Amino acid sequence: MTPAEILARLEDCTIERFGHAEHVAAAWEALRVDPFDRAAARICSAIQRFAAAHGKSSKFDQAMTVGFLRIIDSCRRDLGWAEFRGANPGLFDRTDREVRRLMGMRRSA
Repeated sequence: MTPAEILARLEDCTIERFGHAEHVAAAWEALRVDPFDRAAARICSAIQRFAAAHGKSSKFDQAMTVGFLRIIDSCRRDLGWAEFRGANPGLFDRTDREVRRLMGMRRSA
């Protein structure tokens, strides 16, 4: 599935699996097509809607989401999806130090 398809399915709550890699893909696509503030609002809204549709509203953390979007945006540059994935393997690894730091934000909140 392409990042555009992942984002569209997230927004209409029809995506079957929305794990960490899908979060990255949806964020990358939103940032590719919209300025940061619009992309952040779009992703936050979509994730909140998806979480609510699956009875997991408490799992959404806006600060963590926006923080991760900032990291993705800083790494995105003008790279296409394949190049972005290849150049940033840590962003797709939940054990990466920066990813874990952001995830820790949620645990301490």
